[in-house]
Amino acid sequence: GDIELVRATIILEAGGEPFLGKLAVASVIRERLTDKRWPDTWAGVCLQDQQFSCWNGVDREKDIPEAIMDKAIVTRWEAIWWKECQLAAFGCVNHYFRHVINAANHYHAETCKPYWTEAPEAKCLAHIGKHLFWRL
Repeated sequence: GDIELVRATIILEAGGEPFLGKLAVASVIRERLTDKRWPDTWAGVCLQDQQFSCWNGVDREKDIPEAIMDKAIVTRWEAIWWKECQLAAFGCVNHYFRHVINAANHYHAETCKPYWTEAPEAKCLAHIGKHLFWRL
């Protein structure tokens, strides 16, 4: 379902980040869902080609259930980081929060600098853990 897919995306993108970083990734997913530039479903946003690197190389037509189980370590419910990812996903999908980082709709690891950071409309909003969050 939606919560599982959002949780898997958060785990794979920010599982080792502080709780605020997990919330910020969830917030980016939520922000994209409400923006006409992206698909209008949770799966459409999370699985859009080349948007969340954790899903690159996964066949979106047939492999998603297996990918969620295999790549996202969803059976680690006893771990604090897993519970944080679940809480962030649950809050995101159920509209308990929207903007954690002032309507950020992009982020990247601090170890890279994507081309879109040079766009005139790009504004870096926050640096949380090992990710920088942007509004474009």
